[in-house]
Amino acid sequence: MTLTFNFTHIKRKHTIKMNTRKILNFVLLVSVINLISCSKDEDEVSTPQKVLKATVNGKVIEFGNSTTGTTHASATLWDDKRLVIIGQGDDDFLRLTVGEVFLDHHIQEGNYKIGTVQDNLETNIYFLDYNDTNTGNGPSYIDVYGCNVLSNDQVGKINITKLDTENKVVSGTFSGTLFRWIDIATGELKIVELEGGEFSLPYTEKSEDLNPDRNLISAKVNGYRFMSEDPGSPESGRSTSSGIDKITINGYDGNFGRMKISMLSTVETGNSYRYKPDGSFQSLGVSFQNRINLPEDLLSNNPNQSNDSYISIITHDQKANIIEGKFYIENSEIEGRRIIDGYFKANYIDSVE
Repeated sequence: MTLTFNFTHIKRKHTIKMNTRKILNFVLLVSVINLISCSKDEDEVSTPQKVLKATVNGKVIEFGNSTTGTTHASATLWDDKRLVIIGQGDDDFLRLTVGEVFLDHHIQEGNYKIGTVQDNLETNIYFLDYNDTNTGNGPSYIDVYGCNVLSNDQVGKINITKLDTENKVVSGTFSGTLFRWIDIATGELKIVELEGGEFSLPYTEKSEDLNPDRNLISAKVNGYRFMSEDPGSPESGRSTSSGIDKITINGYDGNFGRMKISMLSTVETGNSYRYKPDGSFQSLGVSFQNRINLPEDLLSNNPNQSNDSYISIITHDQKANIIEGKFYIENSEIEGRRIIDGYFKANYIDSVE
């Protein structure tokens, strides 16, 4: 019996198997490519590129994506009312602040001006150069550069061009003329020009839980809001170093000023104390100093102070060293300078007992 092999049939079957395998491999390859592409697209959406940069006196600084990995950029939106953008590097620090938590205005797209028609004082631009040879001689609130929020001219602006609430990304531009004291006594200033600022950052939403029992100084200075949320110890205390037994409360806001409140240590709960042109102003007073503008006392004690000025004590617990009160200050020497809606609460150190 003769066996006859149909090689043509075998070859055809082998060809079909090979073609099927090629098709399957091609389909698998396309699937893998699509999977990688989708994964890459998802990564790009979930982790957008960080951009935070500006030119300071001709030098480009950048805090966004960096090949060195030594810079950091972040954005936080507090209660939809205050946006804080921070850039941190080895040599420089940058902070942009827009809005205030205690106001009813929500952050939105638009131009926020600094100086001139600015409606609140928290909006500002800060810059600190760690290599500046003139820094390190005072506290950080003196070493930092900032826009003069009380200027009669527009000295800075932050423009929010896009606020993507769905993907939580904020973008915009900024620029400004920034000041810093070199010599507080003489008022000598150093100025830097910040130009071409740009940011595009994912932001984190946070809520500020305000403790009603916290130490606090708040007031409106010439219509602008001042707030210091930690005026207590060790910045505040009772002493006799000046020859008068008095309590002094110091508060610095996060932006532009310093408030100092002083009164006799014998002040009592429920009593109001007014300025009198008989020398008693030496132990009773409220002074305000603008740290970014020329170092002059915007409001301070003087014997011609209006009798409408007062400090009213709500509570004074001399055992727990806690004092709370209200104040109103009008400077009769310079028309229009006044502090209204003043409130303070502080736990002070008693160095007399």
